[in-house]
Amino acid sequence: MRVALYARVSTEQQEQRGTVASQLAALRAYAAQHEMEICADYVCVDDGYSGTRLARPGLDRVRDGADLGAFDAVLVLCPDRLARKYAYQVLIVEELERLGVAVRFLESPPPTDPHAQLLVQIQGVIAEYERAKITERYRRGKLFRLRQGEAIFWRVPYGYRRVPRQGSSPPSIEIDEVTARWVQQIFRWHVDEHLTLRALARRLMEMGVPSPTGGRRWGTSTLSRILHNTAYLGTVTYNQWDQELRQGAHRGQSRSRRPARRQRSQDEWITLTIPPLIDGDTFAHSQDIHGDNTRFSPRHLHEERWLLRRIVRCGSCDAATTCHQMRGRNGATHDYYYCRRHDEIKVGNPAMACTQRNIRARELDAFVWREVCRHLEDPATLTRAYALLSTDGNALEDDVAIARAHTLDRRRHDLGQEETRLLDAYQAGLIDLPQFARRQTLLREKRDRLAREQLLLTEQQTAVDRQRTICASLEAFSQQIRGCLHDLSFEKKQQVLRLVVEKVMVRDHHVSIHFKIPIELRPHPVPATPVPGSNRPVSTECDLRSIHGDHVAVMEESI
Repeated sequence: MRVALYARVSTEQQEQRGTVASQLAALRAYAAQHEMEICADYVCVDDGYSGTRLARPGLDRVRDGADLGAFDAVLVLCPDRLARKYAYQVLIVEELERLGVAVRFLESPPPTDPHAQLLVQIQGVIAEYERAKITERYRRGKLFRLRQGEAIFWRVPYGYRRVPRQGSSPPSIEIDEVTARWVQQIFRWHVDEHLTLRALARRLMEMGVPSPTGGRRWGTSTLSRILHNTAYLGTVTYNQWDQELRQGAHRGQSRSRRPARRQRSQDEWITLTIPPLIDGDTFAHSQDIHGDNTRFSPRHLHEERWLLRRIVRCGSCDAATTCHQMRGRNGATHDYYYCRRHDEIKVGNPAMACTQRNIRARELDAFVWREVCRHLEDPATLTRAYALLSTDGNALEDDVAIARAHTLDRRRHDLGQEETRLLDAYQAGLIDLPQFARRQTLLREKRDRLAREQLLLTEQQTAVDRQRTICASLEAFSQQIRGCLHDLSFEKKQQVLRLVVEKVMVRDHHVSIHFKIPIELRPHPVPATPVPGSNRPVSTECDLRSIHGDHVAVMEESI
């Protein structure tokens, strides 16, 4: 009789302890005792596979071999090695018997006896109950250890390592100096240089930095997990997600069960405190950059014709605009910024569709770029912008600060003389100890107030000095870029616009440029000519729209 052997263990620890080897030894001894021929190609082992699932490579090979008629019987140590659920045991046994292959369990009576069949059924139910009990105990034990502050999982975030239990000290997580430096460097590149995930991956591979798995290749998904991992702030969260089985239809199948994640309530979460690697400001800035890199990715636009891509918004409904090209009646093509709510089909209700007309991209791009250059090349504008942003309302002039410093020095000198006189009066016996202690407390409070005033004055003087230094740097910067902005490439112009412009709102004939720094705006003289049928002066240089098909300027500057 030709037989196949099947053995299974649930965990790698069981395999390392020799559980698979002991099962195979018992099966080989049984086959030799009963003069059975073992098919060498069908000695199937499943290492680390749970008995509650049917998708196991070793079991699949046994079932395929039975379908091919490669053997006459299958030897298994006991029913729970075949499956931990009785329903699965019945399914596999019936399938093999239908193919003419018998299943023999070494630790069960012959299956021809009705009592033996009952015993196998009882063993299957008990195995399923035992597995559920072990799972529940293991789950409760993990939760208990986590609540005690133990790091029970060997898998830790990149940049850390797990320290196993040492004597009475529980397992913990500490910083890995080598990989932690790379985590901090990744965040610095992302925040300071605004590198995308692909650029980060290329740089790391060029530098030969090993990935978290030890390989050479860095995936964008790996870097995304690193940059979004809140554990680098100093807190690791466990027991946050729960897996549940849900019904879902798949192509080619009627219904199947697949696991889904459900977030537990926050009172069930378990947090462990670990050494932080990244400060909160850097992490928050990194999260903001993710959205900008996605919005401004060049992969989202095939042609470089729209300088203000992702920046222009509709001034009527505050919706984002899309970029597209239209062909006019005379065959000429024009690039437009198109309000997303302009399409009544996408909006769903024609009454809610936006009525704003399309905006010519080339004219708007040129107009906004001229305004940005005008502000950046003016050192007075930059200085006022920084002053509005950073000047403290309590800042002092130089003469006032000097006078206050002299006043504080005089008060400090008077306070020292007062303390000396108080001590002399106590030593001469003119005042008793309680009165001396009370007056000494008052003098100490005065000295503390003087120290606080001195600290405040020093901070104000430092702020004024820093402001003067930055203003001087802004003037030097303006002198350096003057005349250079008009020679920049398309990509450099986009980078400049995204740094200083938050959004551009266009409504009817008005354009409003929202800068990311507060700029004191001044009226900018522009050549003006009246629009036919209107008394309002508008810019003749801003041919943003056409009226009745005629290329007439209808753009009015409103900045």
